[in-house]
Amino acid sequence: MKLRDMVTSPSFDTKSVSHPPDEQLGHHLHRVALNSDAIAEKVRPVFTQYGSDIIRAAQMICAVLHDAGKSTSYFQDYILRPEKPFDRDLKAHAHISALLALKTAEKYFESRIPDPGRRRLLCFIIYIVVKRHHGDLRNFRTEFSSISDKSVQETLALQAEALSGDDLDVISSLLEHMIPGIMNGAHSAREDFTADHIQIQDLRSRYNIMTLPSALKKLNNNEKLELYFLLQYLYAALLYSDKKDVILKGKEVSTGKNFSDSLFDYRRRKFGTEPKEGISGIKEKVFTEIIEYLASNFDPEFRFYSITLPTGLGKTIASYAAALKIGELTGSNKKVIICIPFTSIIDQNYTVYEEITGGRNDSSLILKHHHLTEPGYKTGDETLSPDKSTFLIETWESDLVITTFVQFFESIITNSKSRVLKIPNMAHSVIILDEIQNIPYKLWKPVNAALMQFAKIYDCYFILLTATQPLIFEPGKEIRELVRNHDEYFKVFNRTVIKFPERGFEFENPDDLKSEITFFSDSHPEKNILVILNTKNAARKLFEELDELIKDKELYYLSTLITPCERKQIIERIKEKTSGNNGKIIAVSTQLVEAGVDISFDVVFREMAPLDSILQSAGRANRYNENPFPAEVYLFRFSGRNDFSSIIYGVELIEATNSVIREGIGNFGLFEKRYLSCIDHYFRRLKNYAENLEPALGMDMADMNFDELAGFSLIDDTVNTAQAYIILNDEAGYLWDEYVRIYNLELQPWEKKEEFKKIRNRFYDYVINVPVRKGGETALFNKEPEHGFFVWRSGEDEFYSYDPENFRLNKGFIKITSGVL
Repeated sequence: MKLRDMVTSPSFDTKSVSHPPDEQLGHHLHRVALNSDAIAEKVRPVFTQYGSDIIRAAQMICAVLHDAGKSTSYFQDYILRPEKPFDRDLKAHAHISALLALKTAEKYFESRIPDPGRRRLLCFIIYIVVKRHHGDLRNFRTEFSSISDKSVQETLALQAEALSGDDLDVISSLLEHMIPGIMNGAHSAREDFTADHIQIQDLRSRYNIMTLPSALKKLNNNEKLELYFLLQYLYAALLYSDKKDVILKGKEVSTGKNFSDSLFDYRRRKFGTEPKEGISGIKEKVFTEIIEYLASNFDPEFRFYSITLPTGLGKTIASYAAALKIGELTGSNKKVIICIPFTSIIDQNYTVYEEITGGRNDSSLILKHHHLTEPGYKTGDETLSPDKSTFLIETWESDLVITTFVQFFESIITNSKSRVLKIPNMAHSVIILDEIQNIPYKLWKPVNAALMQFAKIYDCYFILLTATQPLIFEPGKEIRELVRNHDEYFKVFNRTVIKFPERGFEFENPDDLKSEITFFSDSHPEKNILVILNTKNAARKLFEELDELIKDKELYYLSTLITPCERKQIIERIKEKTSGNNGKIIAVSTQLVEAGVDISFDVVFREMAPLDSILQSAGRANRYNENPFPAEVYLFRFSGRNDFSSIIYGVELIEATNSVIREGIGNFGLFEKRYLSCIDHYFRRLKNYAENLEPALGMDMADMNFDELAGFSLIDDTVNTAQAYIILNDEAGYLWDEYVRIYNLELQPWEKKEEFKKIRNRFYDYVINVPVRKGGETALFNKEPEHGFFVWRSGEDEFYSYDPENFRLNKGFIKITSGVL
């Protein structure tokens, strides 16, 4: 893949410049308009309240006029004569440009949108998009309030008088070129753009705290939500078009490859063509069933599908094949976006897809994107510059994107100018949401509403992938299962059984658990044991106590208070020890092992947690069906003040789990064959909880309360944390020195950020986030931070425990003071 040039003609020359040293404003506006027009043609969004010609015209007004305010003498003096003093308010251009766009939209849409309320809403959206194109979105209802400020009115009037008349003539010609008829026979909008004709006071009367809510009240919730996505689309289209011109300088990226043959070749290489037996035969049957179901039953108007299968039956490959089949059935090479809940498991999935696509050296074929992605967009033998790479990666300019839930959901539910950039490149996609049960049930209603609208507007299809399908969408009515009789496949496996420990379900205190584990280990010296606890503090303390008592087995400890670098090493060591007769081990961990950690133990002890989490834990026992008898998964909880399960997960989830488990466990335990019926029962309970909720998120989206949406986070990160950098080895030391070097460079903050991106992924392999009460950081670490991090150096600091040779000493951060952490 090579970047190719954009063709731009005719030329719209202006005296004013848009960017130093001599980028003509007219040329920039023309290219941005062409970029936006290409988006309109490519995306073709469907908004039921406005026709496609209206939406395109709105895009063009935003694109052509977004920087028109740069033609004032104030801005030109600021950019061309930087030595001169300048007035910050007068040299600003976004607000005056927004008023020009609003005035133009009012005039153009007056005869084209008969309903005055809908016309006013669209014009106001255009105003917001242009006004905020250098910042994040703010609340819809209060966006116009600043114009009541007398000083703002005076500034806008002065700016209107300082606009270049000659350049306005050129911009008017560009408007007519992009929207034939918009000038209504006039040569220029020069007169319309004077202070007298903008009529700021008159605009205030039409767009104020009373008139806008009145127009919104006439809309139902679905129409309001559609309006949210319309504003977001116009905003994203302008930002994308503007940044693309500035960064790519008129270059284009080619995408659109079909990978169906590549997938067929991969499966033939990997699995052969001979008839399969056992688990391999079941995988083949599932794969064939999914493709045949789509071939026979696909309805292009039906947007949501699910693949519900137990672990180990090839959901990853089957879902990708289903996505490609949907593209084939709709007659287009649809982009595929694969969203995974945890960054930690992206790499292993990416490796599989990279092998399928052959896209190792071509980022236009396959792209990995999460918050630690290094800016390296590859085009064959060349890696593009950091600014180009960052733009192309963060806008998902690729046929196949592997990303996280956070990147996806926080891009469609956001006020952020950087997050929405990828919206135009999500259109006409098949979006696979892997392990969808990780969406909190309190968000089910707004997620349902948002994705249903998103799918219709952008012609997207969703495949929800899990072994425990939550009821975010109503089966049969809103979502269809691609695996016929999928419940039968859950009866194939009998790998695990959930039981209560011999001493009973409840332990009075952690000492009772320690005694239980010690007794079990002594009684079953041949078994590898995994213990999963809910808090980092409890896990570390149990590990330390077992270290004193158990000498005949190797011990390992895992939590997020150990660096990612160490965790990878420990997990690889565990895999080595648990595969074959390589000695027996005990591992103590928090829930981090539940998602995508490919390990298998003989027995698991799991502290009380939500049912889907318990079943994920069960997936770490007898994972490959290597033992003929079910592996025990012992479920327990602490009593009284030692029980933090309800605090951590919420009372509703724990109560629902407790009820379902007790109903299903029986005298001999709850066997894997019955997991599906139990999880269905559990999710029905959560559905009832969710139906009685009215999450603020849904209302904030419908009301376009963007200030509130700024706080949306898919992951609960309300706990205050401090970052510690752990210098474990020579690489960690080198990366720290590089970080300090970059920190001390005499560069702009954004330039330092771009430089740091080159090492960011490796750097964060040595970073841990430590929960700490606000204001207590220095006391906890017994030192001051260095450039934002508390740095641990071996032999100098005591807050971290590490030994490269002895895993029993690898306890990570060791100064936890709160039992809830």
